[in-house]
Amino acid sequence: MAFMAGFYFVLMAVIFVATSQLGRRRTHTFQDYAVAGRAVGGLVNGLGGMASYLSAFLFMGMTGAVWKLGFPFMGILVPFALSIAMFMALVGPYARNTGAHTLMEFLELRFGKAAAYCGLAINLLFVGMFMLGQMKALGVCVEHITGLDYRMAVLAGGFVLTVYCVLGGMFGISWNQCVQGVIMLVGIALPLAFVLRSLGVHTWWDPFFGYGSLAPALERRGFFELGKDARYYVSLILPGLGGAAAAPQVFAIAARARNEQSARWALSWMVFWIGLVYSCAMAFAFAATYWVQHSGATLDKGQADYLLFRLCEATTHPALAALIVAGALAASFSTMAALLIFCGTVTVRYVYTPAKHRLRPRSEVTETERRRVMAAAMALAGVVSVLLAWRPPALLVVPIIWGWEILSCTLFVPCLLAVWWKRATRWGTVASMAVGMGVVLTQGWTGPVVELPFYGSLVVLPLACLTDIIVSCLTPPDPERVLVDRWHGRAQACETRRDSIILPVLLAALSLALLFLAVS
Repeated sequence: MAFMAGFYFVLMAVIFVATSQLGRRRTHTFQDYAVAGRAVGGLVNGLGGMASYLSAFLFMGMTGAVWKLGFPFMGILVPFALSIAMFMALVGPYARNTGAHTLMEFLELRFGKAAAYCGLAINLLFVGMFMLGQMKALGVCVEHITGLDYRMAVLAGGFVLTVYCVLGGMFGISWNQCVQGVIMLVGIALPLAFVLRSLGVHTWWDPFFGYGSLAPALERRGFFELGKDARYYVSLILPGLGGAAAAPQVFAIAARARNEQSARWALSWMVFWIGLVYSCAMAFAFAATYWVQHSGATLDKGQADYLLFRLCEATTHPALAALIVAGALAASFSTMAALLIFCGTVTVRYVYTPAKHRLRPRSEVTETERRRVMAAAMALAGVVSVLLAWRPPALLVVPIIWGWEILSCTLFVPCLLAVWWKRATRWGTVASMAVGMGVVLTQGWTGPVVELPFYGSLVVLPLACLTDIIVSCLTPPDPERVLVDRWHGRAQACETRRDSIILPVLLAALSLALLFLAVS
């Protein structure tokens, strides 16, 4: 198994670097480097988007978390799948029409610089949490493949990641993510079929639904006991449901699309690919729990993230066991690449350019400068990601879920109202983000992973929503609200269009209902 996994790792590294080199040849301007010239087709964009959105959490963290936390935790897959559909319907195509490269540029167009910098601070915290989880997954995979010490494995994986990202920019990353999406699909579906067969499942040839025959045995051992109140399940849904609308890797899918229609197709394909991988991930969670209960295997609770690898090693051929590691590697690389390109883009736009204009007001930032600064920022982000993962948490899912919760509680409502309610103001947006961020940080590690009396999103999200609506109603409307009509494809602006009180009233009622549930 070690030899085959090592072979896959070397082969993937060569393919990724070579693909980035091809992307480099297509890169002539900063827009090419940052958003692939807005020329990525729907199928490639959707498959690459799936790869960047589905992180190693699904390959490693999900299986270990379900084994450790039980069946109720599987409910987290539903909102994460629905969130892409929500983004596709409510934000994505309209965000593409703004011409913005990142969420911060989108917020700046609609609400001004203060909202953009607040969104930047929130996104950087999210990126830090996600980098921690993904680099741990990358290190675990390389450690498992090569036998290196974990920290040396993190260094090796981080080096390959940084080189191919800096080399090819968004063209290289987009094409690599498409390749990584294929690796993820094959890497999870093929080993799963053989794992189910070794466990005696008669419908092993159906990796998406064939695991159902394991349910009776798991039910007898109490696997399906819910044992949680409604607050647990609602707080499990909210981070995934709202977080995708503001995630850097998801926003990039809309930004690099050829046009609005291409963005819709990309997100539609993305939902389809996500559904396939989610089905396999659920099957693996069932199979792994069943295997631990019936095989007598011993596994330290701190090693939950290794459970999927242990299962495949014990039940399949070494080449297939190595294939699941390759899928996890591809998932880590794809998500980390999206985060690195985000760090590079915001550094150019919100750090280097303002600093140069302040020091030399009459000077312009050239295309060459932007590309060089972006490449340097991506390289620095790669180094920071390695340092973050040097002492990782015991459970991979912890920083990842907290990162999604931060986005959901601070940026989901501003993104939604920016597109659909003209009366939303910059003051309401900034106040909403400040309330959401302040409450999340004061609660510490919130949510269903570490159980507290009040789960974070169940309290913070409705408070942030109410703050945005109330402050927006009390402050004067912004002149930039006329942009909303253009984003929706209207040539002429109309003051009364999308200015109805119905949407804020419905959101306020839903927020009050969530707060009532939290304190009941």
